[in-house]
Parts: sequence; structure tokens; C-alpha cells
Amino acid sequence: MNIVTFNPFRTIGIPGIKYVKPEHMFEERDKIATADICLFPENWQVNALVYG
Repeated sequence: MNIVTFNPFRTIGIPGIKYVKPEHMFEERDKIATADICLFPENWQVNALVYG
């Protein structure tokens, strides 16, 4: 399973998770698009992730 997180502190100890800085979400689009699950997005990211 391919999992991406935007908050590394909430996912400490969970193996196989890729971290993306919230400020760099548009530069890391490919990593986010291929993810099965996106964990802990910030409030301002939700619309871009759902409708983008």
C-alpha cells in the first residue's frame, strides 16, 4: 500500500510512509497522485486534494 502523509509526527513508527511537506504539495504531485491514502492534510489543502 502506498501511503503519503503531510504530518510526520502523527505517523511515527508506521513503516513505509512517504512524507510530503505541505508547502511543497504542488511540486510533489506525482507522489500524491500515485498514493492510495493521503494522511493528515492541512485544512487549506483539502479542496485541492479532493477537487484538483
